[in-house]
Amino acid sequence: MLDIEDIQQRIALAKEYHQATLEQLDNIESNHLSGQVRSLQHSITHNILRPIERAEMLIDVISTTGADNIPGFLLEEWYFELRKIQTLMEGYEND
Repeated sequence: MLDIEDIQQRIALAKEYHQATLEQLDNIESNHLSGQVRSLQHSITHNILRPIERAEMLIDVISTTGADNIPGFLLEEWYFELRKIQTLMEGYEND
């Protein structure tokens, strides 16, 4: 089983880190780099922040409903997904 509280803490740190990165990218005022900046912002939003939002949703459903009230196959699938998302959150504790 996963430690939901630990994942929630990691999610908060990772989300804060990546949102700060997006804000820093917004402050870049270079016509030469505008395409690269937009591409990087898009990648961060869709490849990192969206999965983090999904993890928040899954944790909320699991916490609200209770793991015992969720069918086993679905709970396993969600835990697997949370483990995958958790790899996106490695290393933000020290930043």
